[in-house]
Amino acid sequence: MSTELDLGWFDPSLGAVQRREASGVGTGLSRAVAERLAVDVVLVRVVFVVLAMCSGLGVGLYAWGTALTRGPQGSRPIDRWLPGFHDWSALAQKTLVIASTIALMFTIGAAFPLPWGAGVLMLIVLALWSRRSRSAAAPGQPPSAADRYPTSALPTTLSPAHPVDDQALVEHWRRSITEAVGTHRAAVPVPQLPEVDLYADAQEEPLLPPAPRPRSSWLGGLAVLAAMIAAAAIAGIMLGASATVTLAVGTAVGGLGAVLFALVARSRRLPRLVLALVALPMVAIGWLAAQAPLPVVGPDTRVVQVTAEDAVVDLGELDLRGYDTVRIEAVASNVDVILPGPVLQVETVENLASDVTDLSEPVHPSITPLQLKVEISAQASNVTIKDAP
Repeated sequence: MSTELDLGWFDPSLGAVQRREASGVGTGLSRAVAERLAVDVVLVRVVFVVLAMCSGLGVGLYAWGTALTRGPQGSRPIDRWLPGFHDWSALAQKTLVIASTIALMFTIGAAFPLPWGAGVLMLIVLALWSRRSRSAAAPGQPPSAADRYPTSALPTTLSPAHPVDDQALVEHWRRSITEAVGTHRAAVPVPQLPEVDLYADAQEEPLLPPAPRPRSSWLGGLAVLAAMIAAAAIAGIMLGASATVTLAVGTAVGGLGAVLFALVARSRRLPRLVLALVALPMVAIGWLAAQAPLPVVGPDTRVVQVTAEDAVVDLGELDLRGYDTVRIEAVASNVDVILPGPVLQVETVENLASDVTDLSEPVHPSITPLQLKVEISAQASNVTIKDAP
């Protein structure tokens, strides 16, 4: 028995979604989902991008969503990539989807320091909302046939004094059932069945009118932006968080506000300008997280990392016993490096319009420098090298 798994597994309203011809670089999945849910396609794309920043969760969901939906030609990509997939059991298909998505998240999470908890939390919230909507939309159980037509209303015996043949018996029961149904016709109206002429010329089915386009809500957009700014101000000013954490908090609040607005106000949509402003800091966070180098500490190398902040790195305050190399990695930061004295060598690597300024005094031939090598890697950063006062 074949089972065709589609997006209805996550939400019944997304069952049998079909993608149209894609006009951009995507597969048309976001537009198909947006049309089915009657929301702006930009909002669906923002959700996928937000989840993509969560250890690649959005990448896995988008790939499987595309693979399980039919394209403009009416076929599913998964049936071409994995023939016989629809013959698997529903449990086996769901297991493959979940396992491959988790494996992708672990792979991307190991390569890039991207968070994953926020995406999983958002996915759980969407799943709970879908389940609640499904339960609210479930119709009530119809009355049983025994309740509609009690057995006592039907004749159960024939008079033994007048035996009849089989044909007469059938006619008797048919008349009795007709009379019984007639007594309930007023209470249980029977809909008129449509008449179909099999020999008539085929007629084209009338096209359904397009769904009305949701109107933009600038008031809701301003509320989302205000919540973002307030959350970032609390994290950055009151709690003293770094620039990366401040951006992350503001972006998380903005993304959550946009999703909640879409779930609550189905007849309205956020303006595209507001959605772009919500996504802008998310792109910055993704770039910072991807550019931040992984801590690689060798047996003789001390690594100091500075990301999106103003900092002073005083080498004289570091415990450098057992190290002969100090590597300072700066990403989108302003860093002052204080040397404890003349060092053996200073090497710099500048990327993405970085500027490294060496204000230290040259080593006098009569002075023996410290047996210490300083390596500075700057990405979109300003680094100043100074001598200790």
